[in-house]
Amino acid sequence: MISVSTVSIIILIVWFLSYLNLRRYAETSKIYFLLLFIMGIPGLIIDPLPLMGLEPRYFHIKNVLLFAFLMIIILIPWFAFDKFMKTNPIIVIRDNYIKYFRIVFIFTILLSLYSIIYTLPFAIKAYQIGLDNIRNLGSDALLPNNIFTTLALGSTSLTPIIVLFVYISFTDFRLYQYTKWLVLASLSYIISTTSIAARDGYIFLLLLYICFYHIFKNSLNNVIKSRIKKLAIIGCILLFLGNAAITLDRFYNNSFEDEQRDDLIFGTWGYFYQQPYVFDHILEDFHYFYGFKRRLKFLDGIIKTEMSYEYDLTSALKEEYMFGSQFAEFYEINGYSSLFIITLIYIFIFYFLINYHYRKNNTFSLLIVFSLYLYFTISGMFYFRFGGNNNVFLLYFLLLVSTTYIPNFLKYIANRNK
Repeated sequence: MISVSTVSIIILIVWFLSYLNLRRYAETSKIYFLLLFIMGIPGLIIDPLPLMGLEPRYFHIKNVLLFAFLMIIILIPWFAFDKFMKTNPIIVIRDNYIKYFRIVFIFTILLSLYSIIYTLPFAIKAYQIGLDNIRNLGSDALLPNNIFTTLALGSTSLTPIIVLFVYISFTDFRLYQYTKWLVLASLSYIISTTSIAARDGYIFLLLLYICFYHIFKNSLNNVIKSRIKKLAIIGCILLFLGNAAITLDRFYNNSFEDEQRDDLIFGTWGYFYQQPYVFDHILEDFHYFYGFKRRLKFLDGIIKTEMSYEYDLTSALKEEYMFGSQFAEFYEINGYSSLFIITLIYIFIFYFLINYHYRKNNTFSLLIVFSLYLYFTISGMFYFRFGGNNNVFLLYFLLLVSTTYIPNFLKYIANRNK
C-alpha cells in the first residue's frame, strides 16, 4: 500500500523513463507526454483526495503500475503515425481533387451551422438557469430527445475532422474562402457541450488545434503561420474565458465560502489529476459490473457478460462518475477481461489502419484515421468517448472503414533533411 505522493512518484518515474526510451519515435506524441506529466505532478504538491471529496486512504501499487503502463501502451498507434511525421512532411492537395474538397467543406459547414443554430438557445438557457444546476439535472435536462437533437449533436462528433479540414484549407489558396467558416464550424462542439454545462469542447478543441498545427506546420507558408499565431492568441483568450465562466459557475459560485478555493482547484487542475486515484478505487471497490449497459451498448445482448449492476449516477460510490480514464470504464464492463481485451482491440484497430494507410501512401486516409485516434485517445485520458452512443459509434466505425476506400486526395513531400 502506498500514499498519494508515492503514487505520483511512481507514475512520473514510469512515464519519464518511458519517454527517455521512446522519444526517438516521438514527434507529435510529445504533447501526450506533457499531459501525462501534468497529471502526475499534483500528488507531489497537494493532497488531491480532500479536494476530490474522498476519504484519506492508501493505494495499491499494482493498480498504479497498471494504470501507468496502460497510459503508455495506448501510444503504440501514435508512434506508428509519428513514423510519417519523422519525414517532416509537406502536405499538399492533388489538383484534381480541389473541387471535391469544396463540396465536402460546404456540406460540413452547413451541417455545423445547423448544430450551432439549434443548440445555441439551449446553451444560453443553461447559463440562465445555472450551469451547476444543469449539470446536476443530467445531460438531457434541456435538450429534447428527438431526431433534430441527434443530428445537431451527431455533427459535433466530426469535430476532429473539421479541425483537420481547417488546416487542409490553409494549404491551398483556392480553399482560403472556406477557412473562417470551418473554424466557426469547429465551434459547434463548444456550444453543444455548453448546453449540458460541460467543458470538454474548450479543452479538446484547443488540443486538437495544437496537435494539427504541428502536423501541418511544414505545409504552411510564413504568412499563414503568422495569421494562425495571431488567431491562436485571440482563440486561446476566448476559450479561456468560456472555460473560466463554466468553471467559476460550477465550482466556485455554488460552493460554500470555506470550500470555494478547494473546489476551484478540483474544477481546474483536478480535471487532469484524479485519474490514477479513481482508477485504483474502481479496481478495488467496484464489485459489480455494468456489462454493455453504459459503454459499447450495441454489444448488449450480443455478448453475454456477468452484468450485475444497472448504471446509475446516484450511486453511493462517488468514483463511478469521476474521471478514471477510459481504462476504468473498460474495467467496469466485465472486470480485467474487458479491460485487457478492449484495450488490445483499440490499439490493434488504430495501429493496423495507420500502418496500412502509411504503407499505401494514402495521406488523406491516414490523417482521417489519426484525427479520430487523437480525439479518442486524448478524451480517453478522462472517459471512453468512442463507445458511449450507438449512433455516434456507428458513425465513427463507418468513417474508419470508409478510409480504406477513399481516394488519396492529398500527397506529401518528404523533407528528411530538415
